[in-house]
Amino acid sequence: NRLKKHLEKARLFESSLIDTFSERGRVVRFWGPLIEKVFKGSSIIPHWGDTLPGSLITLGIKMKMDLRLINVDKKLCKDNGYGEFTKQCSVPKYFKDKRKTAIACKSLLNSIIASNPINQKKEDVFVPYLIVMGFEMHLCVLLLQSSHFYITKKVKSIIFPFELAGLGEKSLELANGLLDLVVSKKKIGKRLF
Repeated sequence: NRLKKHLEKARLFESSLIDTFSERGRVVRFWGPLIEKVFKGSSIIPHWGDTLPGSLITLGIKMKMDLRLINVDKKLCKDNGYGEFTKQCSVPKYFKDKRKTAIACKSLLNSIIASNPINQKKEDVFVPYLIVMGFEMHLCVLLLQSSHFYITKKVKSIIFPFELAGLGEKSLELANGLLDLVVSKKKIGKRLF
């Protein structure tokens, strides 16, 4: 699929053009279609755009997220994870987005725990989040280690193969990273909401 995109839309990958893509342009052309395919056929729907998570609204926090992973079950829509996107990788922006997603995930995790009897091991109750910076994606989770002690953990970092050099190897790394997202998706689907 990535090779097909390189062959059919080779112009998208020219370095002079890649640098001109906005944050939204990278989502629409590269990451969005992949994330949509990962959740295709599941009860989880990627909700794109600057939207307010319900768990934050109830706290009076008006913080928008670039991506909400919404579980649709019996006409109820509930958040299951979040994502933030940026055009380029920078350390300050990475930590700003990580802080933002961690706050949203902590709020969501607290609401899940408060409204459901949790009879599982604590490490099985988590909220996934994505931080995408240019062609680099970090799949992370936030979990409750013990009472009032939360841990955020990077599960996998993957790079979208935007050059033909090393396309096979990078495509395999991308596939393995998306597989981790699928595994997280299946665990999310097993949680009680």
